[in-house]
Parts: sequence; C-alpha cells; structure tokens
Amino acid sequence: MRTTRRLWLSMLLLVAGSLSAQVVTVLNGPLSPGGTALVQVDNTQPGAFGFPITAGALHLFRSTGELVHPFDIPGVFTSWLPAQGTTVLTFNIPPSGPGSAGSYVLHFAGGSESVTRLDVGTPSAPFPMLHCWPARAHEAFFSHALSTTAFGVNAIKFSNVGSAPHLFGSSDALYVFRPDLSTPLQVVDLEGLLVSPGEVVEVSLNVAFLTPGPLRVLAVWSDPWTAAVEMRNLGLRRDDSRVDLGFPEGRVIPQGGTLPYWLALEGFSAQGSPAGVPFHAFMLSWSPGRSWLAPGLVLPLDAGDALLQASLSGGLSTMIPNASGQSIPWLVSSQTPGSGLFWMPYGVIVHPGQPMLSGLEVHAAAVAYDPVSGILGVSQGEVLVIE
Repeated sequence: MRTTRRLWLSMLLLVAGSLSAQVVTVLNGPLSPGGTALVQVDNTQPGAFGFPITAGALHLFRSTGELVHPFDIPGVFTSWLPAQGTTVLTFNIPPSGPGSAGSYVLHFAGGSESVTRLDVGTPSAPFPMLHCWPARAHEAFFSHALSTTAFGVNAIKFSNVGSAPHLFGSSDALYVFRPDLSTPLQVVDLEGLLVSPGEVVEVSLNVAFLTPGPLRVLAVWSDPWTAAVEMRNLGLRRDDSRVDLGFPEGRVIPQGGTLPYWLALEGFSAQGSPAGVPFHAFMLSWSPGRSWLAPGLVLPLDAGDALLQASLSGGLSTMIPNASGQSIPWLVSSQTPGSGLFWMPYGVIVHPGQPMLSGLEVHAAAVAYDPVSGILGVSQGEVLVIE
C-alpha cells in the first residue's frame, strides 16, 4: 500500500504548519553533567492544556529515536497551562551515564507535544534536524506498542529541532517489515509532510491488515543539517505482548565498552490481585525471525540461530551478563502492589572484542513470564551494530 500527497495539500500544510501549539525553550547553558536545565514552555494556542508533573513532562531522546530516561508513568496530568500562558520547568541532567554528554531531543509531553535541542557538554556532530520515534515512545511501558483495538494510536512521530520548517521530499518514506521478510508489507510516502520548528507530527500506519506479531519500521529521509540520507530502524510490538525493550545510549555496541538496555513489563497481574514477580530473559540472534511462543505472541528472532541458542543456554554470559532474572515491581504514588508494572533498570551488552565481528548486525529481543498468573510476554525486536 502506498500513500501519496498532492501539491495543494502540501501548500495548505505549509501555511498551517508555520504555527505551533506551544514553544519549548532551554533558557540556560551551556549545560554540564549533573546540572539543571531551565525549560520555558509557552502556550500559543487559544485554549489551556494539561501536562504531567515535572518528572513526566520532559523526556530526552537520542538522535536514533531511543528514549534516554524511561519509566515515567503515562497519563498523570496534574498541571494546566492557560491559553497564552508561560511556565518554567526544570530538567536534571544526569551526572554520568545515558543523557550526560552530547546532543539530544528534549520532548515536552503536554498539549500537542513539542521539542527543542538540548546540548550537554560538547554538542554531537553531526546532529540531525529531524527525528522520529514510535508514537508512544515517551511512555516507556507502552513505548513500542501497536494497538490491537480500533481506538489505539498506530503511528510514527516526526519532530523538528531546527529553526525552519521542513517539507519532506519524494524519496522520503516509511517501510514496514515483518522481521523475517526483506520485502516491505507497507510503504508510506512522506512527500508533502511539513514539520514546523519545535513541532511533533504523527504519521499513521495502517497495520490492521498486517499479520499478528512484531514489526520493524525503517524510516528514510534526507536531513538538512547532516546533508545526508538518515535511516532509522524502529521495532514495534502488539500492545498485548507486554514487554518493551529500550537502548538509552543508541544501537551501537562500542568497541571496548558496553551498551546498556532496559526492559519495561506491563499487564502481568490485575490491579489488586496477588502479584507474581515475572522473570525476564534478554537474548541476541544473528538473524531476525518469527518464532511463535503462544497464540498472538511471536519472538522476532530465529529460533534455530546459534547465537540465540547460546543466549538461552548461558553461553553468552560474558557478552550479556545477568541477561535473565526476576524483574522489579515499579511503584510510584499513583500505583499500588498488583498494578502489573515491572522493570529491569539496566542490563549491558559487552563488546565481544573480536575484530572480525566489527560492523556486523545483531538482533535483540526479550521475553518475560509470570509464574503466578502464567502470563507470557515478548518484546519488539531491535537491530544493533557491533562497532
């Protein structure tokens, strides 16, 4: 299926897109690890909007589309910004680790959402003007979820951290793949899509006709700042598969170093019921695949792959130490035991240290199982590169 946009629609978007519902500005700088960013939000729309408490209003994304600070509970709206109103929020820069160095996209979750660029220490170069991620990426517990109902949001979001509007061209597109296939199931043209400075725009995916299980979206566009064709692989899962996998420092396993990852688990026990603590297992595979675990649950890795078998047998313990274990209940003031939210804060992938593997792709996914309820979950698949 291929979607095209006509010239007259592009012209209408160019006029309408010059207006943004809100403007986000970092007031202070340069910023250093462990410092605090003062972030001003101006509501330029005619009505008020709600936004989460400070901890959940602002999020950092990498240029690869990965959420740096996960585990903000979605949907907790406690503050309101009136029409033409202004407020200043604070954002704490981590003293070390993910989010403590380089350039990021600072995302504001209120209203129709908006973004700006945030630099910590030496800015990253090159850094794109345009960025993309799954529609619910800032929610962590549903960050890569596709809806299995008619009321969900199935989309990829594009944002613009530059000072000029951007109109996508004829070679820009989204390609939707099944993990085990090289031919796209769907192509969505981006030609004519306009993203204004600071704006976040949704591009819908028609996934209703696609087969059940995880998907991979390849986003391709020409970026004005990098003067290059940017490509992003984004893993997606069914919303009833319960597990999200994130890489807060990108998708490259650095030579001589480690790449952290996190897991977010939801829906493993009903509210108020005795809470079982699910076990999780992270695994790698040389090849993507489509391995059925249960009705509607598909592991996006090749079940016969030697690297996957080594992951399951403990043969990769030096590369993915502590890849399996019990998850941790996620509790905040709005949650109670039995809410079904669990997490694994940070695991690591250790670079294998073999030059012959440099530049190769490796595929990652995770599963979780609750022995009390018998609930099984599986994450989306992601593509990593060994430096």
